[in-house]
Amino acid sequence: MPERAQVRDALARIVDPCSIATGVPLTLFEMGMVEDIAIEDGRVTVTLILTSPVCWQAGNIIQAVETSIGGVPGVASVACTVNHSAEWLPELVEPGARGRLRAARPVHHP
Repeated sequence: MPERAQVRDALARIVDPCSIATGVPLTLFEMGMVEDIAIEDGRVTVTLILTSPVCWQAGNIIQAVETSIGGVPGVASVACTVNHSAEWLPELVEPGARGRLRAARPVHHP
């Protein structure tokens, strides 16, 4: 049986591809995109909330999740699903990550 910490570590290495364009690469956790992780008898299911309902990177993100977690000892199978009824909001970004974004792109008021 895989350890929850190992699964979280594997997920923590995955960067949201769209955040790279901001110059501040953020992980799925930092973006607030990981809704749930379920582990049962070596089967891991990850549920994500995408930042856009028409996210063109969804397939790449799902593949990265399945590949990364699939390498964790004890994992028999991985399923990554998307909660299409959940709405991602900027408030889901972790405070530390939000600060890094603001530092990279300060808001200028006229």
